[in-house]
Amino acid sequence: MTLRYSVVVENGGDGRALNVAYGAPPNTTTPKCDQTSGSRDPSTNIACSTVQTLLPRLTIAKTASTEALPRVGDSITYTVTATNVGPGDFTTSAPARVADDLSAVLDNATFNGDAKVDKGSAPAFQSPNLTWAGELASGESLTLTYSVTYRGTGDSNLVNSACVPASDTAPDAASCATVTVPAGNIRQWKTVKASSDPILANTELAYTLHFENTGGVDAPVTATDDMGESLMTLPSLRNPAQPPARWKRLDPRTRSQLLGRWLQEKEPRSSTR
Repeated sequence: MTLRYSVVVENGGDGRALNVAYGAPPNTTTPKCDQTSGSRDPSTNIACSTVQTLLPRLTIAKTASTEALPRVGDSITYTVTATNVGPGDFTTSAPARVADDLSAVLDNATFNGDAKVDKGSAPAFQSPNLTWAGELASGESLTLTYSVTYRGTGDSNLVNSACVPASDTAPDAASCATVTVPAGNIRQWKTVKASSDPILANTELAYTLHFENTGGVDAPVTATDDMGESLMTLPSLRNPAQPPARWKRLDPRTRSQLLGRWLQEKEPRSSTR
């Protein structure tokens, strides 16, 4: 007689699936069935056989190279570490799998296409997911690294999660590791206010540069006001706004203003001062 059946493996327990088959009446206590003693249990003399399957289990961790991205153009490197705490091995036919979801990163930043791992085949990127699958023996770890460059779009909050399958996760371990990196986002605009309407000779024009940080961290302000066209129309410059020697960082959700004044005088456009 041949008896066949199946079980569904879960991620609890000690990772050792020990199955004992024995020939005895119903309700008999399962023998230990020490296979080193032949085909019978040494204590009860019951005929028996065992099969043990060692199960691999994963833990996942993730870090970022910085806690904040204050400037557009800054880069950040992510490191994902998946560890097989065993006791079994992940194999080619039953590989370890890691998936990194970049959907809440790519609205703010650009993937630099530099993903690499320290063992096995290269990771695959199909936006917005970065994935890896391969062999991982008990006790081994896989390290996946990649970078993105902040471009100042989106919600200025880079939220990134790397996960392993729940069925492969070690007991009491999380299936996902999440890193959140806030970014600064400087918005700037310019306004002008005339001392008279309509604008005539000797009308004073007050220019204001506005800066607003809509991000989640302090951000530096770097700005240049090109007055070339203005000076062709407004040849005499009075009380020019001098930018401070060192710009201060703007606190999140606050504004700073830089005020410059130009005095229009009745003078030939070609004159120089």
